[in-house]
Amino acid sequence: DGRLRIRTARRVPHTPLLVSVALSKEEVLEPWYQSALSYVGAAMALIVLIVVMTRQLMRDQKSQTTLMEKVERSESLLRQHRDQLQEMVELRTHDLVTARDAAEQANRAKTVFLSNMSHELRTPMHAILSFAQLGTVRSRNLQRETIERYFGNVLRAAQRLMRLLDDLLDLSK
Repeated sequence: DGRLRIRTARRVPHTPLLVSVALSKEEVLEPWYQSALSYVGAAMALIVLIVVMTRQLMRDQKSQTTLMEKVERSESLLRQHRDQLQEMVELRTHDLVTARDAAEQANRAKTVFLSNMSHELRTPMHAILSFAQLGTVRSRNLQRETIERYFGNVLRAAQRLMRLLDDLLDLSK
């Protein structure tokens, strides 16, 4: 029939018979082709799966690299902000210490001023009060009512002014 055939012969053990078989090449190789085709199909599927997974892995790695870069940038910015905040706190602390020192110095100056003013205001007031009292007592002895009335007015005004000064100085302290 013009077809290429594969022949084989075997002797049947314990008998004088010889078995000869001749099959066409296609018939012999058909099961092999089928299994080879299934192996090739499985190999192709594995190759496609490996390619897909490799691409996904590369995308994931690129995404991870991008995320790592973002994290590193964020950490760098955080370090920079931390350092700047530390400098700002130091500057602010220095400003606050300077302001506190200035306030304490102003408070001391106020205390010195009030002490001096108290002395400077009270000394003449005591003199006015003393002379008004002295004038009132002496004018009574001389029985001069007009002079006594004048000195009485001076004395009352000076006493009222002295109470006002005492209240003002006590309030300012």
